[in-house]
Amino acid sequence: MWGNSYNNNSSSNGYSNNKSNGYSSSNNNGNSYGTGGKWNDNGVGQNLAAIDWTKENLTTFQKVFYKESQKIRTEEEIEEFYRQNHISAKSPHGKVPDPFLSWTDTHFPQYIMNEVTHAKFEKPSPIQSLAFPVVLSGHDLIGIAETGSGKTLSFLLPSIVHINAQPTVKKGDGPIVLVLAPTRELAMQIERESERFGKSSKLKCACIYGGADKYSQRALLQQGVDVVIATPGRLIDFLESETTTLRRVTYLVLDEADRMLDMGFEIQIRKILGQIRPDRQTLMFSATWPKNVQNLAQDYCKNTPVYVQIGKHELAINERIKQIVYVTDQSKKINQLIKQLDCLTQKDKVLIFAQTKKGCESMSRILNKEGFKCLAIHGDKAQKDRDYVMNKFKSGECRILIATDVASRGLDVKDVSHVFNYDFPKVMEDYVHRIGRTGRAGAYGCAVSFLTFEDDKKISREYVQMLHDAKQEIPIDLLDLASINPRYRTQYKTVSSSYYDIKKFNSADTSKPSENQNVSNTANSSDKYTSSSSYNQYKSKKDEDDKRSRSRSPYKSENNNRWDKYNRTKSPEYRSSNGSSHYNNVNNERLNNIGMTE
Repeated sequence: MWGNSYNNNSSSNGYSNNKSNGYSSSNNNGNSYGTGGKWNDNGVGQNLAAIDWTKENLTTFQKVFYKESQKIRTEEEIEEFYRQNHISAKSPHGKVPDPFLSWTDTHFPQYIMNEVTHAKFEKPSPIQSLAFPVVLSGHDLIGIAETGSGKTLSFLLPSIVHINAQPTVKKGDGPIVLVLAPTRELAMQIERESERFGKSSKLKCACIYGGADKYSQRALLQQGVDVVIATPGRLIDFLESETTTLRRVTYLVLDEADRMLDMGFEIQIRKILGQIRPDRQTLMFSATWPKNVQNLAQDYCKNTPVYVQIGKHELAINERIKQIVYVTDQSKKINQLIKQLDCLTQKDKVLIFAQTKKGCESMSRILNKEGFKCLAIHGDKAQKDRDYVMNKFKSGECRILIATDVASRGLDVKDVSHVFNYDFPKVMEDYVHRIGRTGRAGAYGCAVSFLTFEDDKKISREYVQMLHDAKQEIPIDLLDLASINPRYRTQYKTVSSSYYDIKKFNSADTSKPSENQNVSNTANSSDKYTSSSSYNQYKSKKDEDDKRSRSRSPYKSENNNRWDKYNRTKSPEYRSSNGSSHYNNVNNERLNNIGMTE
């Protein structure tokens, strides 16, 4: 079943780690990777010329480490695995290799299995089960899977096998493996996993990203490393200065390709790929499969990639995440957020998303004043400050993190129990990646989203459809906001109120929430617009409210005594010791100074 790619009749099981094998590959696609696709050169990497690989004498390299010679699982087992995980897969080579459903199936070398055993991973995740045999067979791969599904190990573990089959990297050599990531947070996460699982094989890694000291990064590259994990901009800087070369790269990974294109990195990616030999092995991972990602894959996965998708929909949502929706007035969002935070325990870890940097800082000040110990992270913070905040959050010393979308990808904190979308994202792709921060590694999570009556109807309609596809309850006031005709509402699983009991979804309960466990009528009777006819009430009274807002703050609560109903004299577990002393007097100041929507 296993064997060296040069000996099809070999009966020995395992991986070849023979350093004298050199490079080997049967494919050479010429210069097809240098200029594929249409794009406009705006000066990025203008000193970086694409290499004409047809004029290069390419040494061979080994990339086939697994040949499927016998069935390791029955057809019934494989069919059930595909069905349970909503998997679609297709291969231009004919049959897709059978998945590895256990770590025993993988026959990874002992130096890898030592780290897997130490990590206490029970079995490969669905994307890992399919990616391992595909990649180890030497094929290119396109993997579409939800955030938090284990994609990093899908490319990392086979890359270690790939590296150990090549000649040792020497000082001045470029890397064997290149991983491109959209953000420094994701790059740093991949670096940590590489160091963790490459420890036994003494893997040498360099993480290259902007906002950090160039001198130390340059020195590390010049020493010679096996793996470079990089954001596109900083890598181009080092390529233009000839600090490193990509001529030895034979294993390329584009992680979160959709996000890189969304962030405008297409030109940089094409420049970088023009520096890499065309017969490399290319792996592309993404949470979505839009047209621009398909075009990139068509241009740069020339070695007939195997396509694997985990999940039923174009936007892959983790089904272990309970999605809760609040439709409310803009001035009452902060009240609802604080009420929900009060329901949580010290075991819970919370990530809150705000739309703006100013909103992050404002919310941080307000929650800290209320007694909630929290920190904020956004693009204006220096890298050392961001590292400090992330370390505090990961260690649990700070259990509430407020972030802009800079942290919605690549934020690897496995025990986040709740994600709050305080400001609802403008596109559903961002929503998917935000809530993907919870429910990781097989755990269950909870995502709470706030929509206001001023939010775009189009995004609310998309949200309704996404909740429906994910078999989640849909509040009637969300259907009102989306202007869904009552005659078509019978297809939806609706609830009469958008107010749920969040206590039923805390991190202490690791079991799946039951169908009848979803709703608790905890809406305060003094809150406006919370009944099923809330949207109609809002529309009929909007003019009156607008007139009233001219004479008072738009954030001021109409009933300050409402806080007494939530027992504010009893300090919740989540609050710091000095949080309750001023609580009853802070409401007006908080609402007047929040500035969340600017």
